[in-house]
Amino acid sequence: MIWNAQRQFRINTQDSSPLHPRVVIDAVRQLCSELIIVVGDDPISREAQYNATLLFQIFLRSKLATKRVLRDYRLSKEALEWVVGSILADFRSSVVHPGEMCGVLAAQSIGEPATQMTLNTFHNTGIGAKNVTLGVPRLNEILNVGKNIKTPSNIINLKIRNDQREATNVITKIEFIKLGDITLRTEIHYDPDPRTTVVAEDTELVAFAAEFLNVDLVDFNPEDLSPWVLRIILDEKFIGPRIEQDPNFSLADIADKITEHFGNGVHVIYSDNNSTNGYVLRVRILMNDEGRAGGAEGAEDDQNAGGNEDHELLRRMQRNLLEDLHLFGVPGIKKVYLSKNKKAVRWNDAVGFEQCEEWVLETDGSNLAEVMTFPQVDHTTTTSNDLVEMFQVLGIEGARACLFNELRNVL
Repeated sequence: MIWNAQRQFRINTQDSSPLHPRVVIDAVRQLCSELIIVVGDDPISREAQYNATLLFQIFLRSKLATKRVLRDYRLSKEALEWVVGSILADFRSSVVHPGEMCGVLAAQSIGEPATQMTLNTFHNTGIGAKNVTLGVPRLNEILNVGKNIKTPSNIINLKIRNDQREATNVITKIEFIKLGDITLRTEIHYDPDPRTTVVAEDTELVAFAAEFLNVDLVDFNPEDLSPWVLRIILDEKFIGPRIEQDPNFSLADIADKITEHFGNGVHVIYSDNNSTNGYVLRVRILMNDEGRAGGAEGAEDDQNAGGNEDHELLRRMQRNLLEDLHLFGVPGIKKVYLSKNKKAVRWNDAVGFEQCEEWVLETDGSNLAEVMTFPQVDHTTTTSNDLVEMFQVLGIEGARACLFNELRNVL
C-alpha cells in the first residue's frame, strides 16, 4: 500500500516530507480506534476487542511509526490519508462474520498447495547424509500430530555460535556412542596366567598395568580370575581425537563403565593414553567359590576345566557390551550434523543489524529435554520437529510455535 501511495501521489523520496509528526500520530491513533471486531461497551467486550486487535495494532504502529513515515516513506498528507483509508477498508472486508465456515477455508488454504505439489522439499539442502521426511508424508505427520514420527530431529543452537571448535566439542558430548560404535574387533583367548600373557601384542600392556595403574597382578591368585580373556580393540580414529579434545579422558573411564555394567563381576585392564600399540581392553570374569571348586575337580585338562562355560559366558558378555553399553552422549541422539547458517542476522551496537555466520547442530533422533541441560546449548532457541515432544517439554505454546514452523517448512 505504501508503494502504491508513493507512485499514485508521485512522492519523491529525495524530498523531505511536509507532514508534522503530530499528524502521523493522530492518524495512526484514529485508525486503531476504528478497528472494531467485538462490538460492545461492557468490560468483557472491551477486553475481547483489545485482545483481538492487539497484534495488528502493534504491527501498524511499527510500520507507520513517525520516523519511518517521515524519513523513509516521505509521505504527504494526502498519501497518508489514502494509506490509512485503504488499511481500514481492507480490515473491515477481511473480518469473518458469525457463522462463516472458517474451518473449510483453512482446509482449502492447506489443501491447495499440497495438491498442487508446491511443497517446499529442499529446505535441508547441504546435509545430504541426514534422513528427513518431506512432502506429503511429513504434512500428514504434522496434521495428525503423530507420536512416532519417522525422522525425529533437534535443531540445536549454541550460546557461542561463531566458534566451530566449540560446536565440534558439543557434538562429542551429545552424540550417542555405544561400545560397539568404537570397537574395531574383539578376540577371546585362553590366557590362564593373569600375571603374564600369551598374546604378544599385550605384553607391554600387562607390564604397564602392574607398574603404573596400581593393578597388583603378582599377588593375584590365578584361580580368582577366569583363564579366558576377552580382548577388545578400540578404534584409534575415535579415541585419539577424544583424548585431544578432553585431556581428562582416558580408557579408565570405559573400563569403569564395563565394571559397573557387570556389577563388579569382571576385572579390566586397559592401555595408556600414550600407547603406540593401539587401544586395548582386557576383560576377565571374576570367579566365585563354586567356579574355583569346579575348576579344581577338572584339573586334568586345564583349558577345558578353565571352562568352556567361561568361554560361552564371555561370548554372551561380548554381545551385551557391544550392543548395550552406553559410553557417551544423549540417549536417542543417533547422529549430530554440523551446518553453517550464512544468513544469520545479529545486532551490533556500532553498525546496527549485520549479517554473520553461525554454526548450527542438527540431529538424527531427538531428546530435547536432556539436550537443553547442556550449559553450551542455548535452550531459548533449541527446538524439536516432534510436536508431542515439544508439548511435553515446553507446553502448549511451544507445541503451537513448532506447528507453525513445521508447516512453513513444508508448505
